[in-house]
Amino acid sequence: MESNDLMKSKEILSVAVKIGKDTTLYKLNQGLPLQMIIKELCEERNIEYIPNYYALQITDTKEGNINKYVTEENRYSYITNASELRLIYSATEMCKMIHEKIISEDELEWTLEKLSSLSKDKTFSEEFVAKYGINTLVSLMQKAKPPYEMIHLCLEALLSFYSFNLITSFDNIPLECLINFVVSSRTVPEEVTEHSLHFLKNMLTSKKVPANLSKCINNKISIDDVITFLQSKYNSHLQEKALAYLNVLLLSDTNDSCIISQLESRKVREIIWKNIVMNSIVSQGMAHELFIFQSIFLKDLTSKLNTYIEAHSDEAMHLQELHNIDYSNENHFKRDSVLSFFEEHSSDKLSPEPSASRSSAYESDAEKYHFPLVQMPKSENEDEDEKSYTFCRSQSLDISVLTLNCMQYFSRKKLKTFMKVKLMEEKVQKKPFHSICDRLVHLLCDALQVNQEPAQDCTCYQPLIFEATKESPFFEELFCRVAVRLSATSKEMKARTSQDHDKVMKVLHHQVTSVLNKQLQSWKKFEEELQNITYEKVVESWQSTNDQNLMKLQDLPAVIEFRESLKAEIEEVIAKHRLHLLCQGTKFLKANLRPQKIKKRFWYIYLSPNYTVFHYGDCGESESEDIECSSKMSVSSIKELLVGRKCPHVRENKNNRKTEPEFAFSLMLDQEEPASLDFIAPNQQIYDYWTDGLSHLLGTKMKSKSMETDLKMLLDMEVRLHLLELEGLDIPHDTPIIPEGPSCPDVLLE
Repeated sequence: MESNDLMKSKEILSVAVKIGKDTTLYKLNQGLPLQMIIKELCEERNIEYIPNYYALQITDTKEGNINKYVTEENRYSYITNASELRLIYSATEMCKMIHEKIISEDELEWTLEKLSSLSKDKTFSEEFVAKYGINTLVSLMQKAKPPYEMIHLCLEALLSFYSFNLITSFDNIPLECLINFVVSSRTVPEEVTEHSLHFLKNMLTSKKVPANLSKCINNKISIDDVITFLQSKYNSHLQEKALAYLNVLLLSDTNDSCIISQLESRKVREIIWKNIVMNSIVSQGMAHELFIFQSIFLKDLTSKLNTYIEAHSDEAMHLQELHNIDYSNENHFKRDSVLSFFEEHSSDKLSPEPSASRSSAYESDAEKYHFPLVQMPKSENEDEDEKSYTFCRSQSLDISVLTLNCMQYFSRKKLKTFMKVKLMEEKVQKKPFHSICDRLVHLLCDALQVNQEPAQDCTCYQPLIFEATKESPFFEELFCRVAVRLSATSKEMKARTSQDHDKVMKVLHHQVTSVLNKQLQSWKKFEEELQNITYEKVVESWQSTNDQNLMKLQDLPAVIEFRESLKAEIEEVIAKHRLHLLCQGTKFLKANLRPQKIKKRFWYIYLSPNYTVFHYGDCGESESEDIECSSKMSVSSIKELLVGRKCPHVRENKNNRKTEPEFAFSLMLDQEEPASLDFIAPNQQIYDYWTDGLSHLLGTKMKSKSMETDLKMLLDMEVRLHLLELEGLDIPHDTPIIPEGPSCPDVLLE
């Protein structure tokens, strides 16, 4: 009975219902049908009730469901306590009224505004399209004349119908009207152009549209017309729809290479840079379209990334030229840090000519780094750190064309820095430089999501892509800066082995993605941020992320329950630690006598190993003096433990500064002499440990600050160790329901 009453109480919600201009509080019973609730509301306000003539509409919810019809399907997700409802005409009646007004063109502007607003509700849209279709709106668009003031309301309604998958065919869509609204943009309101572009984009991406229709759209709407909309600085919505339309053209397989090259040209990117990236607040939708454009632009790198250099090709000769760069000035390269990349000037002077004694060393190094493509077998007399490489034209090289392009650009633009990085990385990693660069190129492609389908919610575009020129391409410029950061990171991590360099690449990937996520608009800021993210900061970031993930897991009910189950065991561990310290013994300052009247100012006490007897006696201040603990006290004779101002030696020595109540505690004994043992701990830790140990001996709860700290620390460590075993697994928030046992437990075995 109680459970039934509880269920009924949960079904009664307190809501506000607006009827006309008045708002009343109403106890809404979720257990009743909606029509019965509407009937009660009509009867309370003396309104004639007609079945299915009125409906409830939600005006505001936490999920953003504003002005949506309440139905039997969505009532439990829409209506909660303190919801605001409105009694209005049902969807059927509203559709009928709006359709009649459109046909008669009575109050057309108000009617279309109402239609545009209500069409965002799926319940209304399904009712309208099912009963009246879209022909009414299509005919209205076809009859429209300039300046087309209300056509954008019709388009908004049609777009809402399309978003709910209610438009199954585009045969009735006035394609000529939509194209005309885009081409004749000067005589058409921007809202109409915006919605027309959106509709045409949907048509191009729909599988229901035949290929000849898509070709017709592309022939009648020139690329230049759409590019012009990107320059509408004061209408970001139109810019977004125009860029989305261009992205669809770029992704389409039916367009020729001329259109693709025109859209990927420097001119288009410069327009995007000046009018969108630099001069407006980029919305989430626009950021996503910019990311899609970036993905299409970077897709050209895929063919170069997947094409490997053949050993007999011209590219192989170019690679050999990079490895045969003069090393006679190696000492000059090594002397400066690779971080001087951004300070390199063409006027830098070369170092003095090397001496003859060093010349042979440079020549051997030159041979050592001579086109390291195939490693030759090492003789027994060779040193382990020295490697010889030779050029083999009978094999293909494990290096992509994109890597070669990046290396050529790096050496051509910053030769001095290229040599510094090359010498350092080859010496440390004991690998040919081109293989290091190839791995670095793949890392950058992964960070930029090259050759990956753009995610629906990804908005991390790179502004520098739209500023790039043919002379300073984005990817090559990025490669140069990240190659310098690679050397710095290797040095910070003191990498020596191949396993170390695998870790270096993981750290470098984190550094690069962290800077890319900031979406910086200049290479100077990019360089500064990349240099600031050191290895230590990466470790701190990873540790912080792990801690946050663990904290989230520790808030789960299952983990909290597990933590509570460990509490008793951890408290027992802490108690053993406290008792072990008591057994070791501690020296305390005497409190009851004046210092000038006693020879020995300290006394020593310890607990026997079987936890039954305390041994204590006087001792000197020096650690070397022998301690005689001739006095004994049984644990069973302790009546209670007093702390602070309740202690007798604190009350008797109020004026003695050495008797601090903060660290004072006393054992009250069940005997006449001595009646108590009085302690003054030298510090907070000794005070906490002794009071905890004595409390445990007396069977009371340990309450010190150290106890709380140690308990929390040990519980956190124990829970984290167990959670490490569950890494990668999803822990449910709610405890799974355990099914009831069988009604008949008897099992028949044959």
